[in-house]
Amino acid sequence: MGAAVLVLASVGIGQAGPAAADTCRVFPADNAWNQRVDTLPVHPNSTEWVKSIGETERLRALFSATDGIPYQLLAGSTARARVTIVRNGESDPGPYRLRDDTPVEDGTGRVLVLDRDRCLLAEMSGAVRTGPSTWTATAGAVFDLGSNDLRPDGWASADQAGLPIYPGLARFDEVERGAINHALRFSAPQIGGRHYWPARRDGDGGIDPSLPPAGTRFRLRSIVNPAGFSPRARVILTALQKYGMLLAEPGPAWGLSGAPDPGWDEASLAELEEVFCASFEAVDVSSMVIDGGSGQAIPPPTPVPPGTPGPTSTPAPTKTPLPTTTPEPTPTVTFTPSPEPTETPKPTRTPRPTKTAEPTSTPVPTSTPVPTSTPVPTSTPIPTATNTPTITNTPLPTNTPLPTNTPTPTNTPTVTNTPRPTNTPTVTLTPTVTPVSACRPERPYIDSYQIPLHPNGIARITVTIESNGGSGIGKNSLNIISVSDIENASVDINGEILDDLGEEVILDDETDAVDIDVERINPDAPFRVAFMVIDECNGPFYTRPFGGPAQPTPTPTSTSTPTP
Repeated sequence: MGAAVLVLASVGIGQAGPAAADTCRVFPADNAWNQRVDTLPVHPNSTEWVKSIGETERLRALFSATDGIPYQLLAGSTARARVTIVRNGESDPGPYRLRDDTPVEDGTGRVLVLDRDRCLLAEMSGAVRTGPSTWTATAGAVFDLGSNDLRPDGWASADQAGLPIYPGLARFDEVERGAINHALRFSAPQIGGRHYWPARRDGDGGIDPSLPPAGTRFRLRSIVNPAGFSPRARVILTALQKYGMLLAEPGPAWGLSGAPDPGWDEASLAELEEVFCASFEAVDVSSMVIDGGSGQAIPPPTPVPPGTPGPTSTPAPTKTPLPTTTPEPTPTVTFTPSPEPTETPKPTRTPRPTKTAEPTSTPVPTSTPVPTSTPVPTSTPIPTATNTPTITNTPLPTNTPLPTNTPTPTNTPTVTNTPRPTNTPTVTLTPTVTPVSACRPERPYIDSYQIPLHPNGIARITVTIESNGGSGIGKNSLNIISVSDIENASVDINGEILDDLGEEVILDDETDAVDIDVERINPDAPFRVAFMVIDECNGPFYTRPFGGPAQPTPTPTSTSTPTP
């Protein structure tokens, strides 16, 4: 199977544009990211894993015209920046070619930069620009886009699973071209303490078999018909059916990653939320693995085109040898009773006078009991037993072997597989797309987050409801905010201080928005927080981790020197 290939587009600050002549192929054609998985078997633990992520949740796009994971495409002549990596034990030393206007994702501090001349992808997390051409970052990774090499086993990257981020983004330019020919990436509230190829690092969920490991690949089941959606949503859903998506990081249930672009329209992205996540299944990719340390994959079997089940019945002609045996005439008589009584057999009685004098006396009685007594009058001339099939072959009554070919027409009806229409009902099995309840308010989301500039790392996070009320839609509200992850930080919610995992604040009725103030405790260490939000209708919603690196007061632990 010729694998499709993901290519870089010539873009600016995370906004995808048309492909340019100086584009790079994003990993070789036989890389795991570029392989279809629609013919692979379902993983035995699929049902349990889908349930743990949330089978009643909906697919949600974590990107829009202004939201998402930005990236920047740069020329190879861009100067290297001075980058201090905090976790240098699992990070690449560089080079990191960055401009002072390189975009940084709010909250995570992620930076994605593509060197279009060298075809190198550099990604960092917890990145902060501290001066001209000077940056600090929690972790950093550099990927050669022309290679299948994976990171060392156990290493993270800018995402928790040790995978590259850019190849898994939904990009507007691809959608506009009509196809996404690679796997996407998504998040889940909890990830099991294992990892599956091609991921390199375990999740934080411990050894819990009900949690999917990092790197688990899910695909959209064929019961969802993308043709029922708008063109842009259709492209994304088709990619999820063909290529699937890899579990890359903790976050909102079934949160699909993408790059921000002014071209995204809210209506198309909102359609994705009509897909309930019980429509997904985990895929067993073990048959694709060549070497656990390489992203090179064995291409799965080529998908069978929709109209090809007919040829699968070609084995029926292999039954033609059976008519060559003498017992075959009896089945042919039973298979063709309806054509046998037709008037054409009787004209074939005229050749019988060639069979000596016997036909003149016996043909009349045998004409009536042709089906039952033909063997009896023709006890000596056995050929008359084969003559009954020759009734279908009027020109050659004497050729007994030729009648054995006549059963082949009876096989041709078996080839006309009219059960094809039974394939179309499967397409109509789209009830999973319909909502299960009348309560369909918008989900809560992170309205804003400011990268900490104060030495104490003070930042404000705002959680709101996107919209409330409307015709036929119940009014939603925030109920509880709980700390799901915290390190070196304290949290102030409505005057209540939270500094431990699991602590929560119960909000007043009909709360539409709440401000969360986060403060770093030790300025010399990184800080991180994440929250679980429970609203009126949609159940738990997990925010992404927020935080920042240590303040760059100590001596640098790993520095790449800039060169012009």
